[in-house]
Amino acid sequence: MRRGFALEYATLTWNVVGIVVLAVAAISAQANGITLLLLAVWFAYESVHRLIHPPQVSRLLVLFTALVGVVVPRRGASAGPTAPV
Repeated sequence: MRRGFALEYATLTWNVVGIVVLAVAAISAQANGITLLLLAVWFAYESVHRLIHPPQVSRLLVLFTALVGVVVPRRGASAGPTAPV
């Protein structure tokens, strides 16, 4: 048996592991990109569909959301700059 065989084998093994890790990372990045692309297409389709056929919205829900949007920033501003986070 050669003297440096174990070191060469270990180096080769780690090189193969590194290649596999890089391949898995590349495939994962591809899947992530495809998922984001599909989501963007779906969101665009839904937004155009809602512009053409707007859904019914509860008036009370819109009023409540608007009131919360007006009250919350004013309440936070009145607490001053030393308010706990």
